[in-house]
Amino acid sequence: MSQRPKTILIVDGDGATRAAFVALLQRQYRTLSAASGEAAVGILSQDEVDLLLVDANLPGISGIELLRLVKENYTLP
Repeated sequence: MSQRPKTILIVDGDGATRAAFVALLQRQYRTLSAASGEAAVGILSQDEVDLLLVDANLPGISGIELLRLVKENYTLP
């Protein structure tokens, strides 16, 4: 029986940083990425994510505010 790979959502406004994290993690994990908190919310509404890697300084809503939204609106294990 095969388990699904864990999914990591990388949220960072800097494309090079996102790409570096994806390159590092994609061998062992399913990786998704977003350039803003708003984009991350869209992904979270459509996909199951096991881990968020979030930059505190994002365009639009901050990383801290994104984490508050996740805590308030999504079921955590």
